[in-house]
Amino acid sequence: MFVGFTCCPPYYPVSVKITNVSAWLNLMPGSEPKFYLNGNAAYIGMLSFDEVTSMIEYVAVLQNEKIIDRFKPAIIIISKDLKGNDVYVCNFEFTTGDGLKINSKLYTDDSIDVAIQFRDDTELPDVIERGIKVEKAY
Repeated sequence: MFVGFTCCPPYYPVSVKITNVSAWLNLMPGSEPKFYLNGNAAYIGMLSFDEVTSMIEYVAVLQNEKIIDRFKPAIIIISKDLKGNDVYVCNFEFTTGDGLKINSKLYTDDSIDVAIQFRDDTELPDVIERGIKVEKAY
């Protein structure tokens, strides 16, 4: 049974979408081999930007439906705005920062999937972007 309330502002569903993900391996001679990843995400909902980003548990890197690595991302604000009725619109970049040690489970010729995973105690759904090619820099 659905019960509606009229005392409160309209409910806006939470939406998180990942876009523009880049992944590459730094295999340049003379440097430590590392895996780098960055991407953009857009959020719209009733939680503030700070609340949403504090709920990010980690970003997971998957290949063949298995997690091969995960990291706590560095977050860079692109834009944030408060719309009417306490609706927040935020765009941010997530990144590995200084890179990650290359995981031996990574098959460099296969694409990867990237998921933003939120803490279990939140109602925010995990979001995933599939089919990302891993570039190699020699």
